[in-house]
Amino acid sequence: MSASTTLKFVSDAPHNDPGFIWDRDRIGAFGAVGVPSDVLGLHDGLLRGDSSVLWLRWFLEGLASPGAYVSDLTKTWTDVYDHVLARVKSVYKDDLDTDRTKLTRAITDHLFSEIERRRAAGRRNASRSDRVRMIQSQSPPRCYLCGFAFSQEAIQKFLGQPASPVVLPPTLDVLRPRGRKPHEVSIEVEHVMPVTSGGQAGDNLRLACGWCNRAKSSKTSIYDAAFTSRNPSGGAPLVLAGELQYELPEPFWVVRIIAIQRHCQADGCNATISNSELRITLKDFSGSPNPTNLRAVCPRHDPIATERFRNSALVKAMWT
Repeated sequence: MSASTTLKFVSDAPHNDPGFIWDRDRIGAFGAVGVPSDVLGLHDGLLRGDSSVLWLRWFLEGLASPGAYVSDLTKTWTDVYDHVLARVKSVYKDDLDTDRTKLTRAITDHLFSEIERRRAAGRRNASRSDRVRMIQSQSPPRCYLCGFAFSQEAIQKFLGQPASPVVLPPTLDVLRPRGRKPHEVSIEVEHVMPVTSGGQAGDNLRLACGWCNRAKSSKTSIYDAAFTSRNPSGGAPLVLAGELQYELPEPFWVVRIIAIQRHCQADGCNATISNSELRITLKDFSGSPNPTNLRAVCPRHDPIATERFRNSALVKAMWT
C-alpha cells in the first residue's frame, strides 16, 4: 500500500467524463490497470473474488442458460453436457478433443449445480425431522448468515407447535432494520448446496432469518445488488458517531459481508456467527456505506451500540 500507487490509479480515472465511459479503448485501458488494495479496503479478497465469480457466471450461462432446464425435471446432467459440448466445439475449434471434453465437463458441473440449486429453491419445505434436527444442532439456534438468535416463539412456530404470535421488537437497527414485519424475525430454510453436488437431502439445509434470506434471495456476488442511493427518509436526520448520514447500506451488501467474514473484525475478538450475532458498521462514518467502508462487528465492539437502535416507527420511515 502506498500513496503514490493510489495516486496514479485515481489520476488515471475519469472525472464523470461521459466520453470516457462510452469509449471502448479508454475504458479497456483503465480496466487493465490493477486496483490497489487500499482502494478496496477491508474486503479486498471478497471484492476481487466476487467479480471473478460474476464473470465466470456470465461466461457459463452465456453457453447454456440454466433457466432452460430448471422447470423441466426430465433434463439431466447429460442433456446440459450435450448442449455445452456443441457450444465448446464451435468456440474452441482448433483445440484438442480431450481438452474440449474436459472443459465441457467442468462447465457442465458448474451449470448443473446451479440448476439443482434453483430447483431446490422451489421445494424449500423441510420435513419435521429435518426441522427438529436443525433446531437441536445449535443452542440457541441462529441464522447461518448473521448469527441472529431466534426467539422461542419463532422456534415453536417453525416446528409447528402451539406458539404465541412472534413479537416484533420496539426498536430496530438503523443499518439493518430486521423486525419491521413478522417474517423478518421468523425462521426460514435455505438450501445451500444441491444434493447432486455432494450434499445429502437433509445436509444442505440451513436456518436463516427472514430478513437475511429475503435480502440475499438468489444473489451470489456482491455485484448482483443493483445499488441505488437510498437516503434516510422520515423527516428526522440520521446522525451516527457524530456524522450526518446521507445514505443507507444496500441490504445484500450487509448480508454478504457479514456472512463471508463470519467473525467480528475487531482485533483479537473471538466472536463468530456461531456464538454471536454480528452487526454491520462503517469504518468511516463520514463516508458512504459501500462495501469498501463496511465491516462486521459483534455487539461488544460495536462503535455505535448506543445509537444503533431507534424507535421502530422511525426506522420503518427511514427505510420506506
